[in-house]
Amino acid sequence: MDWHHHKELVMLLLFLMAAFVLSALVVILKVTPGYLGHLVAEGGNMTSLNISQREQAASWEGVYGNISVGGSAMSVSVGGGAIQRVDIVTADSGYANGSFNVYASNQSSLDFACLEPAAPSDVDLHLGVGAGSLGSGTGTFTAQALFMVYGQNASHLLNATLTNPPSSGFWEGIMRDNSTGNLVFVGKVLPAGVAYNGETVNYQLLLPVSPSGNDTYHFFLDQYGCTEEIEIELADNLISFVCNPTDPNISVVLAPIDGEYESAHHYDDEDPIDHWKVYNPALPGWVVQDLATLNSSMGFWLKMNASDNLTVTGSMTGNKFQPLGLDYNMVGYPTTVPMAINLSLASIENNYTSIHMYNASDTADHWKVYNPALPGWVVQDLTRTVPHQGYWIRMNQTEVWEIMW
Repeated sequence: MDWHHHKELVMLLLFLMAAFVLSALVVILKVTPGYLGHLVAEGGNMTSLNISQREQAASWEGVYGNISVGGSAMSVSVGGGAIQRVDIVTADSGYANGSFNVYASNQSSLDFACLEPAAPSDVDLHLGVGAGSLGSGTGTFTAQALFMVYGQNASHLLNATLTNPPSSGFWEGIMRDNSTGNLVFVGKVLPAGVAYNGETVNYQLLLPVSPSGNDTYHFFLDQYGCTEEIEIELADNLISFVCNPTDPNISVVLAPIDGEYESAHHYDDEDPIDHWKVYNPALPGWVVQDLATLNSSMGFWLKMNASDNLTVTGSMTGNKFQPLGLDYNMVGYPTTVPMAINLSLASIENNYTSIHMYNASDTADHWKVYNPALPGWVVQDLTRTVPHQGYWIRMNQTEVWEIMW
């Protein structure tokens, strides 16, 4: 199905949502990490209003809401209607920063290691419709988007849809459990996304309903624990973490290389009085040091007196929305996904003047640079962003860098 029919599906959903908004059921799910509870999805009578046709489609359910922290664990099932607001409350504070996914599946447990990309035709099979039918999976999941699945510590390019174009809405991709064959719908969670009706929410999903007209969907959040090992060279290194350290105290984070590093430095663009923050483990305890913690949003200099590997244990809850101030910023890259430089920096296009990376292992030429103002025939030696490197980004205005996962 082409974009014209995809628009018809979107119009169909918007019409339905407007019709039910006054009677929409608001539900709170209080959950423990991982499993989020379930809802029963029953297809509504969704009417596509078009000057050339008027068709019934009862094969999709809309779900949207916020994700927050607090409360005791429980699950709630809800049914009926074609659009429901479901606010999720999790007991784990690591989920509260908006840098993760929400998953919906007909199965009551989910092994993240078994997830793999699915085809739109798999959705058609679930719906019991042909690829050319109005509201088919083939006509709905017509784009592709990159999703980071933390339970695998891997990224996937999934068949996807943007649920409320042309605004900057919510991406939803399709996966399947290769051990059961069941579909899994994965939605990107945003800290302040815009739902179909203009509300500010964290997630939004379209869920297909099988011909029986009554599906139970179970909800899950990412399993995001991680451990990484970073190679560090003798002398100066400009590095960053993928994992957010469990304990961000700098002496705890750097304990695995205690005695082998001399100092750590970070440039804080938000402190106009004293940009440079420093930690030196050789100084006595009564000295107040102004670099006290490390996290995955930071790039920092680490001066070593020997080569070693730094092991960092924590969670993949880094902020994918990195604020950048005017002029220089020293930032991290909290993702395992290497990306071509022009794609990686697409969200700040025209607002930065250069990006620098320091490659400690390249003794012939440590500094790698990309300048977007140079003509295409100029060979530039910083061609992609990669994990474990810190970056200097010089901005000509304040902006937010969306790090693609």
